[in-house]
Amino acid sequence: MKKKKGFGIFDLFTLGFGAIIGVGWSITLHRLIIAGGGPIPSSLGFIISMIIFIFVGLIFAELASAMPVAGGAVTYGKRAFGNTMSFIVGWFLLLAYAGILPFETVSITEILSHIIPGLNSGPILYHFVGYDIRLYPVIVSIIIGIGIVLINRSGTKAIAHFQNILTIVLIIAAFICIGATLINFKAENLLPLYQSMPDKPHNSLFTGIICVCALTPMYFSGFDTIPQSIEDAKGVDRRKMGKIVASTVVAAGIFYLLVILSSSAAYPWTALINLDIPVLSNLMLELYPGFLGTFMYWVTIIGAAAGLFTTWNSFYVASSRLMMSLGRNKLIPEIFAKVDKKDTPYIANIFCAVIMLIGPFLGMGVVDVLSTIGSFGFAVGWMIACLCFIKLRIKEPQMERPYKLKGGMFIAVIATFFCAFMVLNCIVPMLPGYMGDVGFWASMAWVVLGIIFYGFKYWQNKKAATAKDAVSANS
Repeated sequence: MKKKKGFGIFDLFTLGFGAIIGVGWSITLHRLIIAGGGPIPSSLGFIISMIIFIFVGLIFAELASAMPVAGGAVTYGKRAFGNTMSFIVGWFLLLAYAGILPFETVSITEILSHIIPGLNSGPILYHFVGYDIRLYPVIVSIIIGIGIVLINRSGTKAIAHFQNILTIVLIIAAFICIGATLINFKAENLLPLYQSMPDKPHNSLFTGIICVCALTPMYFSGFDTIPQSIEDAKGVDRRKMGKIVASTVVAAGIFYLLVILSSSAAYPWTALINLDIPVLSNLMLELYPGFLGTFMYWVTIIGAAAGLFTTWNSFYVASSRLMMSLGRNKLIPEIFAKVDKKDTPYIANIFCAVIMLIGPFLGMGVVDVLSTIGSFGFAVGWMIACLCFIKLRIKEPQMERPYKLKGGMFIAVIATFFCAFMVLNCIVPMLPGYMGDVGFWASMAWVVLGIIFYGFKYWQNKKAATAKDAVSANS
């Protein structure tokens, strides 16, 4: 019997989980703790967000099971509200994805510099946003980026194998690290419960939790790569979509909680946040002097590298499928909808490769801005997906839904309000999660560009329809 091509259940899980778990748990662990003013508010922020994102993930699962085509929310937006909403949701998700791809190419040399001495040295090409752009990191990032492109040009089987292996490495390395910190667990290391931080907008445990909730879309982003790639999962029972998506969110949430709490309880968290990057690796050296500490240092580095590659690969896959969907729906030039003999969207792949390979030329100075912009883009996209769910439940109650979310309307309303709050939390200056002026104006520029782009494409489509009607009338 001939095997079915495409992603299987485990492939979809590793695609989603691998996309969610990047490098923040290891390299910049201190940022997760500082964001909330301590491990307790940060953990509570992740718990609240995990619950809501389970709801959002299940909403995506129902929609994906009903409409198993690439593009996810773009397809849902068109069916529920028409082309305009379809473009809006696709444009904002593309903003988020476009921020992640160059982020990964910048981050890879930060990790590899701890493996390859002198990597971050070399001739300085120029200065950008307060950072030196050096020749060696640019070359290495481009070479690795091209490798990601070639893997994605090899078809779904190669993508799945690459993702599965790296996710397994990530999980093994991470839980070795969690076990090593739990051995040193001391509850008093989690105190004080809250502490204000310089340059952070929170001033209480509550506002610390709110600040963390503003960041979590970027940390939980990844479960929606499963709906984006559902068209490549031809052999998967769509009735299981709820379990697949929810399991990725739950697994990721538990993972983050274990890392934050175990590391903070193993070493006074007020000292932990002052360790040099990579934080978790240097924590191992503090906890285990000698050979064991060195061994654990390298375990964390390997796990972080695996996490970066799984995120990188997942979002590259999702980005190209999103562009393919936009092209199919004639919301951007149809050339992006073209696929090759291996059913990979090759024009979209090329475009994503260009966006990705811009990263090394921008440097670490743009990392924080890309993170906040990404959170904003995801929050808008997920909010619209929730609205699509509500509209389709009302508009098309008889639609075939292999997986149907119980209590769906109630859950969708809660998820919509939470996503709307996250959007406001990002863009309203008075709220604790405000993205900052640079991120805000960059996002507004993207909105204006979208309006111009959509207006031009709308005019083109209308002109083509008028011409077609004229030909039909004359014939």
